[in-house]
Amino acid sequence: MARLIGLRLGAAAGVAMLAATATVALATAERGPTGGDSFRPIEAITYDVGSKRVIGYFSSGGGKCRVTLMIAEAFDPDISAPTSAARISLSLRPGERTALETAENASLALTCGTAAQTVQVTRPAAVPM
Repeated sequence: MARLIGLRLGAAAGVAMLAATATVALATAERGPTGGDSFRPIEAITYDVGSKRVIGYFSSGGGKCRVTLMIAEAFDPDISAPTSAARISLSLRPGERTALETAENASLALTCGTAAQTVQVTRPAAVPM
């Protein structure tokens, strides 16, 4: 009897872990190529921008969007080792916008939403260099 209860608890824990993993996978899935996407606090932001991969999140504090991004070369782990990354931290007021551009003329723009409760990410046309 105790073994049967243990198996049921183990199965329930496995289902819960699978559900949590699926939720994280949905939150971190790469977003659309050109359209805008809206993110809530601590939801993962993941984009490929030219040859770079941008991964991060934001939190809301003091009426601002506090954005943290890690930027590194995109790589295939089956082909090469990862290179070093750079971390950038930004504080944006509601309505304020910032943009990242790569040497390949790819760009990513982030805009702090109303009451700093969302960050909108878009891929505007980059300015020619």
